[in-house]
Amino acid sequence: MNDMNLENIDTIISDAIAHHLGNIGDLPEIAQSRIRRVYKAFYTAYLEIAQLKGLPKHAESRNAGDLDSDIVESMQHFFSDYQNLYREFIALNRHARTLMRIDPQKNPAEFEERLNAFVSGKDDSSSRAILKELLTPQDLDG
Repeated sequence: MNDMNLENIDTIISDAIAHHLGNIGDLPEIAQSRIRRVYKAFYTAYLEIAQLKGLPKHAESRNAGDLDSDIVESMQHFFSDYQNLYREFIALNRHARTLMRIDPQKNPAEFEERLNAFVSGKDDSSSRAILKELLTPQDLDG
């Protein structure tokens, strides 16, 4: 990422989070911090690959929400570090959306359980969680 304008990476990350997840401001700071950390790692790698593929060097010229399928495919088939970043990014988005749908006032125990799993990075794959996620309509953009 030597040639990239790194001053704008925080803006790119904020725009990408807004695009993929919406407003995360109601989540506890620890969850917001994890989201920003994963997004920064993912987008740093994503933009490095974009640069290697000859796409614009200036990160701000790309819409952070629109992921180029060739770059994503490269991440999935490139080095294991990129594969792990991609998988973590996808899982984080799925789990963040699930967490954001839980009303902490109405379901404090469930929210706390999901928050702890989310922050620890554990895949909450209990049968109850999977069934609930399958039965809850997902938005199609992410």
